[in-house]
Amino acid sequence: MANNVYNPTALVETNIKFDSTFDDIIFARVITNSSNVPTITNLANKNLLTADGFGASAPYGDAGYNPSSPSFQWENDVMDPKLITHYATQSVNFARTPQVYITAVQDFWVGNNPAFDAAGFSEISMGARALSRYSIAVWAQGDQGHATAWAARA
Repeated sequence: MANNVYNPTALVETNIKFDSTFDDIIFARVITNSSNVPTITNLANKNLLTADGFGASAPYGDAGYNPSSPSFQWENDVMDPKLITHYATQSVNFARTPQVYITAVQDFWVGNNPAFDAAGFSEISMGARALSRYSIAVWAQGDQGHATAWAARA
């Protein structure tokens, strides 16, 4: 990445310019620590790469609710989803940046429960997006516990 001939515009390693293509692939991610000892992570390289997973949150006040869990802290109501910072990170380690989508939502409801607000409705925010070819972000935030299933493909 630091080579001026290979990377003349000094792009970061997660830039999609470095994603694998038909005749130009990457096989692994190599990270060195302060002692210059490498950690090598093999990257998936196939015509079609897929992964899936599941995340759940507990409602406010329940025994399972953890207000310090970064994936379930509430964020601004009208926020661009790309700006959400409280999420759980899921590793995919693909050679290309994936497209990520929600495949299912369980226990999602909007009910008439005055305990949550004057109108009696619950508020829920959930989503999933690619952070890089190595990982994705998944979040589920709200007044009620719910679960979100996700899938990724590249």
